[in-house]
Amino acid sequence: MFSLRKIFSLKHFWIYLVIILFFIAKDAYSQDLSNIGKKKPVKISGSLGTTQTYYGVTGIPNRRPPYLWYLNGNLNIDIYGWSIPFSASWSNQNRNGEYRQPFNQYGLSPTYKWVTLHAGYRSLTFSPYTLAGHTFLGTGVELNPGKWRFAAMYGRLNKAVAEDTLGGRNEVPSYQRIGYGVKAGISKDGDFIDLIFFTAKDDLNSIPYVPVQNYITPAENMVVSVNAQKKLGKKTVFAFEYATSAYTRDIRSQVTEQDSKNIFSPVFTHKGSTQYYDAFRSNLTYNAKFCSMQVGYERIEPEYRTMGAYFFNNDLENITIAPSFRLFRQKVNLNLNTGLQRNNIEDTNMNSTQRILGSVNCSFVPNQKWSFMGQYSNFVSYSRISKRFDQFQSLDTLNFYQVTESANFNTGYNSTDKEKRHGINLNLSYQRANQTQGEQVTNNESKFYNGNLAYRYSILPMNMNIIAGINGNQNSMAATSSFAFGPTVSLSKTFFDKKLRTSLTTTVNNILTDKVLTARAVSIGLSSGYTYQKRNNFSFNATVLNKYAKSASVSDFTEFTGTFSYMYSF
Repeated sequence: MFSLRKIFSLKHFWIYLVIILFFIAKDAYSQDLSNIGKKKPVKISGSLGTTQTYYGVTGIPNRRPPYLWYLNGNLNIDIYGWSIPFSASWSNQNRNGEYRQPFNQYGLSPTYKWVTLHAGYRSLTFSPYTLAGHTFLGTGVELNPGKWRFAAMYGRLNKAVAEDTLGGRNEVPSYQRIGYGVKAGISKDGDFIDLIFFTAKDDLNSIPYVPVQNYITPAENMVVSVNAQKKLGKKTVFAFEYATSAYTRDIRSQVTEQDSKNIFSPVFTHKGSTQYYDAFRSNLTYNAKFCSMQVGYERIEPEYRTMGAYFFNNDLENITIAPSFRLFRQKVNLNLNTGLQRNNIEDTNMNSTQRILGSVNCSFVPNQKWSFMGQYSNFVSYSRISKRFDQFQSLDTLNFYQVTESANFNTGYNSTDKEKRHGINLNLSYQRANQTQGEQVTNNESKFYNGNLAYRYSILPMNMNIIAGINGNQNSMAATSSFAFGPTVSLSKTFFDKKLRTSLTTTVNNILTDKVLTARAVSIGLSSGYTYQKRNNFSFNATVLNKYAKSASVSDFTEFTGTFSYMYSF
């Protein structure tokens, strides 16, 4: 089994962490604070805004609430160079009878030179395998004095939600989860090394009774990671991260003896539901004037998880090669990406999947007027039944091939006249997905085609643009196919030295199902925005959608959506 636990222990981790903290503290006392008193003592800036949305429909049931409001504010206080940002938001979205107050989230992150403090609802990222952007309610700090860097956080990751046994609320029960983490490292000229520690634990007593759903259990997690990057010469960079995670699925399980000692032994209690997992990734990148190359490898053991991330893919191994070329004075850019991905890396599952990843992107910009861009990707996956499970060996139809193919082409022309300009843009795209079971192609193949052609005419002295185009898309599946096409026209103009911005857009779509016209949709949209004295920004958007049925299976309806927004900046 791939593991670095034998050469990396938690005891050594704490020794390294103490050394790094010592140098951070030593360097902190050498900072120059002589500028205090020479600047304006207090500066206050920020914004306050509101958005009101109105909705109505006839002919069909409402597809959204009839009225929504949203209020947000940002405040930044600068005191002798200390920057203290504060943000908050309110909304009545998803409010019901049990919702007592609309105050959603609040938080502040004051900054002074290389010091940043966090309080309230905040999020931090240490690395992909540890703390990866999970929002918490608590406190945090980031210190970057010179070449040293340090970060820490403590707070609530999950709020306690008791199970609703009466079924009145559609909420998933959860235990209160408290976590804390530390990252300490050194960085210089693009090279860095970080030592990361993160742990979190559910509070068994945070909800009054155990949820009926037996998969919701109080858990505990501890993760240790080394994340580093090093330049090898002037053109090559090597980066890697190794993380190991201890995860107890149910802290109520009994304490047991471990088969062998591991790096978590001194500080993490091993129980009957405790498992240990590894994750590793590395990249080698070479950059030259006309080309570059990146080779990557990633291996994440089955069931690897961290409470510092909302979602995590595991049981996979990735090998990627990505060359790129810049040719003809960088007028042509070519990017390639190919690789192999597989799961069931420890051969413990009944089936396994291999995916061949491949894509190419090419752009050609010969001059200021013309541009051409193309993209193609072909992702192939192969699933098979493992030979270790003899009872399935005769079932060849349990082997699957799946192909996902996409292509896109875009070209544009823009004139460079000083007063009147013309522009043409063409965009075409194609997607296909099919599946082979055994030796036969199944009937679930789907194809999607999309195309649009647009012409833009700009009169610069009048600050006016006219756009006319035609759109079309076709979606073909095994049982049915649909096709939609129609024109669109847009007129936009600014007034009063560009303080007032207006636009009017009309779109018509004819919808065919199995080559039979089933509906026609007409959409009219009006938008405007006005800036008053640079601090006040008003905007208004209104859209009316009429859908006329040409078939008994489709209902007529008229839908209106209007949005008004105001933002004051100070």
